[in-house]
Amino acid sequence: MSPYHFSTGFNKYWYEKHLPQNDFEITGITANGNFFEYIAQEIYRIPTISNLYAKTKPNPIELVSIYIVQRMLCRFSKRDHCSLELLCFGYHVIAQKKRDNRIY
Repeated sequence: MSPYHFSTGFNKYWYEKHLPQNDFEITGITANGNFFEYIAQEIYRIPTISNLYAKTKPNPIELVSIYIVQRMLCRFSKRDHCSLELLCFGYHVIAQKKRDNRIY
């Protein structure tokens, strides 16, 4: 995200490809969140972002709509089955550098 968005592609497949090529052994990759949680976060931000960039605030009906959509996303997230493959907040990666075919 601006101004800190310098690169794209940091998904689990990026780590699985590039870390071993640079002599790292991956000991764990864990997704942070899932699709529904990510979308819920962005919808939660609508009042603030609309105020900053559209110079307007959601009206009462729009605020109720945000609440309803948030509840729906929460319900979907509780029943989630691997939507993190589509979108998540990022990954926690644990990797160790290999030296002389040994892990240190």
